[in-house]
Amino acid sequence: MADFAAALDGRIQSMAATHQLLSHHQWKGISLSDLVHRELAPYATQGNTAINGPDVILNADAAKALSMVLHELTTNAAKHGALSTRAGLVSVHWYRPSNGGADGRLYIEWRETGGPAVQAPKRPGYGMDVIRNLLPYEFAGNVTLGFASEGVCCHLDIPLSPLVAGDRLADPCNGGGGPVKTTSV
Repeated sequence: MADFAAALDGRIQSMAATHQLLSHHQWKGISLSDLVHRELAPYATQGNTAINGPDVILNADAAKALSMVLHELTTNAAKHGALSTRAGLVSVHWYRPSNGGADGRLYIEWRETGGPAVQAPKRPGYGMDVIRNLLPYEFAGNVTLGFASEGVCCHLDIPLSPLVAGDRLADPCNGGGGPVKTTSV
């Protein structure tokens, strides 16, 4: 029961933080970069995260759904994966093809390295169901979740048009598709 309560509390805190970000921006959308940084912040130390991708402003519905998926990936990495060791690294990279407009796709890759050897769970729990099913259900996206021995890798492939706030797709000075922001915490 204590594990259930802690997991539920973590999920509620994650949603509250996302709502706080959205409220701060008057529910007009938030940056994917801000969302990823916020989810990883409790576990980030010098050099254990690498985050990069073009400037994408997510609408409120997309921000809430992606925050749930990112929260589950982060929690699993902290408990069992790359964020549970000093040598671990979580890399989150997103992009959209340079020819993609509002009808294009957003690709997000979560990759863990340097953590303990990974094994696929024998029985997927609620968090795994959220990772695998939320984005396909909400946005007709695709999720590929792999449990390679060197670390978890999750690829998200999501139609861009239902995710973005207005026409805020990417930095117009960058041609729209390449990385404009790279950080390591």
